[in-house]
Amino acid sequence: MKLTKKKIIMITFIAFLSFGSIGSSVLGGTVSVTQSTSGFVAPIAPSDLSLVDGQIADFWINVTSYQNISEFGEGGYVKFANNETHLYSLLVFPSDSDWVSVEFQPEPDACMTNLNDGWSLYVTENPDTVEAKDIKFVGVVMPDDDAQKDITIESVFEGSMTYVELVRPFDTGDTDGYDIVYTNGSLNMMQFASASDHIGAHTDYYLLITDSLAGDVPTNPSVDIPTGANLGQIKFLLLGVTPVGVVVFILFHAFRRVYSSPIKHEFNRVVGNSHKPPTFMERWRETFGSKQ
Repeated sequence: MKLTKKKIIMITFIAFLSFGSIGSSVLGGTVSVTQSTSGFVAPIAPSDLSLVDGQIADFWINVTSYQNISEFGEGGYVKFANNETHLYSLLVFPSDSDWVSVEFQPEPDACMTNLNDGWSLYVTENPDTVEAKDIKFVGVVMPDDDAQKDITIESVFEGSMTYVELVRPFDTGDTDGYDIVYTNGSLNMMQFASASDHIGAHTDYYLLITDSLAGDVPTNPSVDIPTGANLGQIKFLLLGVTPVGVVVFILFHAFRRVYSSPIKHEFNRVVGNSHKPPTFMERWRETFGSKQ
């Protein structure tokens, strides 16, 4: 098949469109800007939560938005609520756990890193107690304690499970800047880990603070989570798609200007001491125009 100038231009145009589509898909540019995931809705609950009565508050029964946390082990789950100024949490996990942790705003491809805000609960035996620590993660080692302690708990042991009620102010006023500030309507991501499951990938969950009353929130509401370009996807674009596009351009240029229609510098653009560069339209006609 003989390739005319018009066919060459059309093939090249289609090729660049294809690579543009690949790039868009890789970066998620026009495909989707949100993703639906699983997580927690923290509704408004009674403000008189007691952490010294030795029992789990009854209102948790009406908090229907919860998740089973596989990282905690069999039977582990978590719930959240709020009273418009404080965040409440109920964390349930096997009593033989050495520790369990919550990390806020985790990195997409990492766990427990980059000075992220978090909580750690350490379990001891004889007598059964739970020690709560307000922390910041520093890698796959024991996290650092925050200088300012902003969480309060009560623990209840029933059978083989430990129940921990936890309270933390929306705004802790953390002068070091590690604590997240919550407000009504705020949306944050989180991950969980335990002594038996803290190496490797973890499930990402959202936490949505709402002014809905406990009992009015659907069990599994649909929440759109904003997403951005993933670093791994950008690397794929730069290392994969871009070089291919460059090769296509080089081949087209070689075919068009070396074999098919070599550029002939037949116009004298120097008149006396005046140097006049070619205009855009002159360049366009010289490159794509038909020969006279």
